[in-house]
Amino acid sequence: MLTLSLALSLASAVGAVDTNEATAEKLAQWVNSLGSNDFGARERAEESLSRAGLAAEAALKEGLTHQDLEVRIRAARLLSQLKRLAFERLVEKFVNGGKLETPLPGWRAYAKIVGDSRDSKRLFVNMLKQGEGALQLIEDEKDISQELAVQLQTLTPQFNGVFGAAPTVPGGSDSPAASLGLTLMLASKLTASDYARLSSSLYQVFRNDSPELKANQQLNRMFRHYLEHVLSLETDRSLILYVVL
Repeated sequence: MLTLSLALSLASAVGAVDTNEATAEKLAQWVNSLGSNDFGARERAEESLSRAGLAAEAALKEGLTHQDLEVRIRAARLLSQLKRLAFERLVEKFVNGGKLETPLPGWRAYAKIVGDSRDSKRLFVNMLKQGEGALQLIEDEKDISQELAVQLQTLTPQFNGVFGAAPTVPGGSDSPAASLGLTLMLASKLTASDYARLSSSLYQVFRNDSPELKANQQLNRMFRHYLEHVLSLETDRSLILYVVL
């Protein structure tokens, strides 16, 4: 699930919705009015904050710690809506070839493998929805072994139930291709010792979904990149020989 900070910071390149030149003081007043005893006043305040869009971010964050429970609940809901709006604007711009001020985490590594076509971008967007944290680890060149272990345990049911049903990802993607893509991206960063520990699970996943690896051009390229990485490791390579594309 995308963090609010990522969605908002990147969506700023797209632009906010109509702010009606709302001042910080006015925004704070609307936030306070979210807890009004008058239902109509609460609704009008929520509508005004929704129209303010990204300009209301700071005021709404303040509302998350307000003493009034109604304010906290409505502020949290508005921030969630704001995040979805920001992300949808970001996705539209990204897929249509617009330039983003801040690169999406993991995009450069992904694009080097599969290219930057619209289909490649669509798959990447689903991967981002499903595993922003995993892609951020790749972007930051951090240890990915634990994240990959979790990914292997939470794959979607489409992978023949090898690891059981995956938990629901709020606001994320349930795309099996995205799950497989994340697994391949992470697996292509494994050290020899981590590969030795996780290779059996990886083999199960790739064996059960080899038709998808053949049919999907982006996944096929990612899988071949993964094989090249494994072949470069000083480790037992026997498991990868069972999956022939």
